[in-house]
Amino acid sequence: VTIRYGHKEYWTDVAARDSSNDLGLLRLEEPLENTAKLRGGKVVRLGEVIATYGYPLFGELSDSAKITQGNINSLAGVGNDSRVIQFDAPTQPGNSDALTLDLSGNVVGIVSSRFDPKACRRNRAYRSER
Repeated sequence: VTIRYGHKEYWTDVAARDSSNDLGLLRLEEPLENTAKLRGGKVVRLGEVIATYGYPLFGELSDSAKITQGNINSLAGVGNDSRVIQFDAPTQPGNSDALTLDLSGNVVGIVSSRFDPKACRRNRAYRSER
């Protein structure tokens, strides 16, 4: 796999894959300057300020990155799922896989979906019928 950074192409190794979340982690032989790093050590906290950084609807809205800021407002998702967090930064359609960053620029998560109350109600109705 190769990636393009600046005007240079880099060969990478696939370090990990998660097909259920449509994510992959790539390992480079040489580090790149000015890139986000995974946050280590400190767990995310309720109320912590975060920012999302991504390219929603690339080419339709514009070709530049969009940055929005908000707070972590829950440490669990629908059904009390502790694998996800909830935050209130505006997230545009097409912003899946955008980075979620702490104030130091470290990656604390990746945008995977936005809350859809209709889907949540349908899911609850399905579970109650079983």
